[in-house]
Amino acid sequence: MAGGRVLATYLIANEESLRLDEAGGCLEELRQGRGSAINVRYKNHWARDAETPERMIIVDEDWLQNTYKEAGLEITQLFWGWWCGRPKSPGTIAQDVIIARPIP
Repeated sequence: MAGGRVLATYLIANEESLRLDEAGGCLEELRQGRGSAINVRYKNHWARDAETPERMIIVDEDWLQNTYKEAGLEITQLFWGWWCGRPKSPGTIAQDVIIARPIP
């Protein structure tokens, strides 16, 4: 993958997104009538509900960064989305965006 790039979107769980979600800041379409969107903890990710966890996966930030590193990729940019209640800013989308490249 010489010279290649990765652009990927996620919902990333970290202290900030967990706090904002707990305060009810997460988008209503993600909460779907629940008080929060991040409800069920698994080893490396969270889900909205245990009945159909695959409907909404929120990955753990530390796990994601380690996974990229183990794959030989360096995260060069991370744009935080507003899915969890962060303020909207120009050029951002609801999801968190990662740009990565092979480690030189």
